[in-house]
Amino acid sequence: MDQTGVLILMAKNKTYKKTGSRQVSVAGRDEKRVYTLCVATTPSGAILPFQQVWSGQTASSLPKGDSNGYDEAIENGFHFAFAQSTKKTSHFSMLKTMKEWVKKILQPYI
Repeated sequence: MDQTGVLILMAKNKTYKKTGSRQVSVAGRDEKRVYTLCVATTPSGAILPFQQVWSGQTASSLPKGDSNGYDEAIENGFHFAFAQSTKKTSHFSMLKTMKEWVKKILQPYI
């Protein structure tokens, strides 16, 4: 199993304007949207469903059920988890999310 951070909204100092432009509008300047993606394969090379770990304390921080591709992700066994870290902005995998990964992703394939 491996984990990687996925950035889905650029932050701060990135723009598509030409260098030297006089005025650059930046939406969401102080925001960034990142989650941790947990991926794994079996010894035979099959790819297990992914787990996304989002920052937040409750399920309200997870993608909504009507999000584009959500139903397909659930049908394919993907798991959406919230970190519930003491650091509110942390999207890192914690003991809580690792236990969920074992129960919901790994155990069904053992």
